[in-house]
Amino acid sequence: MKTILFLLNVLILTNITYPQTGWYLQNSGAGGSFNTVYFINDQTGFVSGGITIFKTTNGGISWTGKILPDTSIIYSIRFENQLTGYACGGRGVNNYVSYQYLFKTTNGGDNWTKILNTSGSMTTEYFYDVYSQNNFICLADGGFGSMATVGSVICSTNGGVSYPYYLNMYDESFDKLSFINSQTGWVSARKETDTQVGERRIYKTTNGGANWTLQFNDASQYMGYSSLMNVRFINSNTGFTLYKAREKAKFAKTTNG
Repeated sequence: MKTILFLLNVLILTNITYPQTGWYLQNSGAGGSFNTVYFINDQTGFVSGGITIFKTTNGGISWTGKILPDTSIIYSIRFENQLTGYACGGRGVNNYVSYQYLFKTTNGGDNWTKILNTSGSMTTEYFYDVYSQNNFICLADGGFGSMATVGSVICSTNGGVSYPYYLNMYDESFDKLSFINSQTGWVSARKETDTQVGERRIYKTTNGGANWTLQFNDASQYMGYSSLMNVRFINSNTGFTLYKAREKAKFAKTTNG
């Protein structure tokens, strides 16, 4: 399942539309664009990009919309099991304020409750990813992606009641999380400046988000702000990252964690 989701991210990021045997276009019946897709099994899955989360129970043949309790662009959906899942994102209010949201469902996506609402100092500061396991929750705060931004990763050990563990980095925007358990995980980041020189980074934690160590750093020149940087680990050693620099896709792999 993780491999399938990663390949979908590859297709979205690089805008590849080559026809492939075995792939079939599924119509959700909704307009607009989608930012995230998550399947619990081969029949039940979710997609979203706006205030509505669409659910399928027949492998994508038909979809039903579930409206969220607040206006938000959704960037990530994750489920712990058949019933419990989370969706995160945010929305801009004006040029100086944005809201970040975390929603939760306990009945398989039929109803969603807002369990976290914070505010940021930039118009596009959203939660770009969420990871959850039992009472452990981590969120990647994207920041604005430019100078004077303080992106963050916040982690909770009590189901989102409080977030005592965090990583704040000046001028960095955090994108995607990949955990193999509640202790060991990685987060991707973008450091961007007004000189159009950016760095793509990956940080690792081995104690549930209490501490983070820089593991990967690619300094590349590019024109303008780039897309999100993806990261996905399939076990403690093997992981992949995908991102763009100067309109070129870069794909990297690790075999030692």
